[in-house]
Amino acid sequence: MGGRTSDILFRFSVITFPMLIFAGVLLGLVFHYRITHDNPPYGNLQIPGAVDEPGIYYVNLNVSTITFIASWASTLAPMLVGFVLALAAYPICRQYLSQARPGSTQKLLTPYQLALTLTFLNGGGFGAMLSWLKYHFSWRAVRVSQSSTLGRIAVVAILATGLAYAVFLADTWLHVTTTAVLFTQIMPVTTTSDYSLSLTPNCTVSNNSLSALPYVEQCSIIIGGSSAYFVNPTQSLEVLNNVSDVTTVLTYESNPPYTYLGIPQAQVQQQDYTATTFGMTTQCRPISNECNLNPYNGGSTPWHCADTWSGDLGGTGPAWGTAYFMDPVMKSNNTEHGVPNPYYWGYAALIGAGTQNAGLVSVNLVPEIVGVTHGGIAFVLFCAITLYDVEYDSVNGSVTRFVATPSNESVANIWQIPPGISGDHGAPTLLQAAELAIFSTNAQELADTIALAYSKSSLALGAQSVMRTPALAVQQRESFIVARVPAAPLFTLVIANILFAIVGVILCGIAFTASRGNGDVREAQARLSIIGLVANNFENMADRERVTEMDVYFEEKKGHDSKRVGFQRNRAGGFYYKVWPKEESSAATPLMDL
Repeated sequence: MGGRTSDILFRFSVITFPMLIFAGVLLGLVFHYRITHDNPPYGNLQIPGAVDEPGIYYVNLNVSTITFIASWASTLAPMLVGFVLALAAYPICRQYLSQARPGSTQKLLTPYQLALTLTFLNGGGFGAMLSWLKYHFSWRAVRVSQSSTLGRIAVVAILATGLAYAVFLADTWLHVTTTAVLFTQIMPVTTTSDYSLSLTPNCTVSNNSLSALPYVEQCSIIIGGSSAYFVNPTQSLEVLNNVSDVTTVLTYESNPPYTYLGIPQAQVQQQDYTATTFGMTTQCRPISNECNLNPYNGGSTPWHCADTWSGDLGGTGPAWGTAYFMDPVMKSNNTEHGVPNPYYWGYAALIGAGTQNAGLVSVNLVPEIVGVTHGGIAFVLFCAITLYDVEYDSVNGSVTRFVATPSNESVANIWQIPPGISGDHGAPTLLQAAELAIFSTNAQELADTIALAYSKSSLALGAQSVMRTPALAVQQRESFIVARVPAAPLFTLVIANILFAIVGVILCGIAFTASRGNGDVREAQARLSIIGLVANNFENMADRERVTEMDVYFEEKKGHDSKRVGFQRNRAGGFYYKVWPKEESSAATPLMDL
């Protein structure tokens, strides 16, 4: 019954400090390891979906670590209800002492109310509340007026238990909604990354036409006495055959599709960038009828598009004829002094000889497609070719922005000359595309297939004229698993923990106030327990002096022989507690086995 201060401070500490520590550790971990998508280094390289969700924290910790720490509070909270009631007992006992005087006895506890009070104060928890609710409502017709002592104890018990369940529910909510997600973190790359493609120095000194090329090494072609050579055939042929580690030909899907020179994807993994390069579009239309394409006989398939371009594809195939033009009406095919942008290209071909039942070969009367006597088909295409200066964004391997501006004529000359001077290098690519185009459903689909093939082969052959230069912007992507923690359950759990601490502070202050100057309050609080009730009924307390601890009232504490307590059957068949005196305990009838 002594140690009032230490008792109050101990219970206050147990209620307050653990809950505050758990809340602080949880918040500290969340905010210390929190990562965000905010402030990307380059707005145009923003990754789709890589934005912070409102009310969500991304924490670079395992989900199990966060939920394990959060569960400490929900494990401890139910245990703290008894400590809260022990502090609340101080002011309640002070009032209860004041009621034990003449004129106020009706306010004292009835035996059953005392039983309910002891159940509350000795950790009855939810079961104690159910018993009290049953007494409060179902006994209404027969019970006496409820003592304020029981009412206050019940209110505090409901408050403390409610807080405990609030912590449990908040913790469960946090467990259910905290998930592991893939997080992509963006960091700027400050080292040089050569992801742009620019013209080599030799390609910036003239208009790059054939007439501007002396008999020395120039932009793309070396003119010899009797032939022409590529300046850098290795790079062009590697790109053409898709084995280059410098550049590759890529396609940006649009209408019409753009082909452009880019960086092999293997070299830019986990990086996004903004770069410049060169691109091309080729738009072809079938003009077989305009050119009077005619399967004249088994050995002849002539065409005549203009005085500047005509010929005969023969009858056995494969065969083709090509020409470049300065204008869309094929008036001039003199490209020696350079071409405009766009420039124009004609392509007449006979393919699929001996394949009477393949694709378009087996379809009669397809507009602009001519069946040949010895099998296969013939057609004539006319195409507009445009070169572009391109700036594009590549994010996670996909192009998210593609800005194409028509290039000047010097750039157009760079890519027109190589396939024009040495068409044999690109011919297999065009032939393969033409043979696959047999399976098109109509002439325009065939023309589109060959147009794309021309753009790819032409860009590849001109790739010898570009070199790698620094990108305009580069960022590094790093993806890893993080915990996705919703703010609502997190702060609900933290607030519930803090409320426990606030209740502890308030009750601590009230307990000190209630017990100050009145030592009987502490003794009443100690006696209002199961130990106090048992000592009062089975030990002789009436004549004993005041003690500091309840267990002093028990004779067993002093090492003496003690009474024995058991059950005794009464005449009606029920049971009651039976106390055997010390001197009779050794010879007493054995306790009844229940």
